[in-house]
Amino acid sequence: MTQLLGKPNVSDFFPGLARFDLQGVEKQMNALVPRFDGIFERMIGERKKVELEGAERMDFLQFLLKLKEEGGDAKTPLTITHVKALLMDMVVGGTDTSSNTIEFAMAEMMHNPEIMKRVQEELEVVVGKDNTVEESHIHKLSYLQAVMKETLRLHPVLPLLVPHCPSETTIVGGYTIPKGSRVFVNVWAIHRDPSIWKRSLEFDPTRFLDAKLDFSGNDFN
Repeated sequence: MTQLLGKPNVSDFFPGLARFDLQGVEKQMNALVPRFDGIFERMIGERKKVELEGAERMDFLQFLLKLKEEGGDAKTPLTITHVKALLMDMVVGGTDTSSNTIEFAMAEMMHNPEIMKRVQEELEVVVGKDNTVEESHIHKLSYLQAVMKETLRLHPVLPLLVPHCPSETTIVGGYTIPKGSRVFVNVWAIHRDPSIWKRSLEFDPTRFLDAKLDFSGNDFN
């Protein structure tokens, strides 16, 4: 699945060719659908069995199944198809992305032992040497957060953001973007732009400590 999603597809650049499926990407994707459906059916069956046995196991899937039984809401009823679609989003969006980011973070810290030591010291103070990090600890782990932000700056999950399409012709930075154009944002280049970041190629988590940056994407509002 991940290989297919990352595979260059000529139809992305020439939408008119999509119906011909020249590279067979759509055919291969369709072949994966029943395989994933079978996996999700087994997972859902296991959760229903656990619920019938009266065991407590409230994870993401269990919560979705509970919402489904309650009927969702008046505007958006939750069906088993919706549940499977959300599971697919988690599989596609949360596997390689997370593992790659962790791998890059570890590589950068191994290359910078002093940074790794500071992260270890913070974890020992806040979490404890033999304990597991919980969500309640995150807001206290400011340096670890800075390390992850710096990792994502130098090694973004994707070099290009999801394509955008303007509903009206607009001008951005002096360039005219015609209505209906497919726009790709090179976030990899932005994150390494020396006019924006000091020592742009250096791994320096301290740049994010006490930095006045809006990570919700509202800097230009």
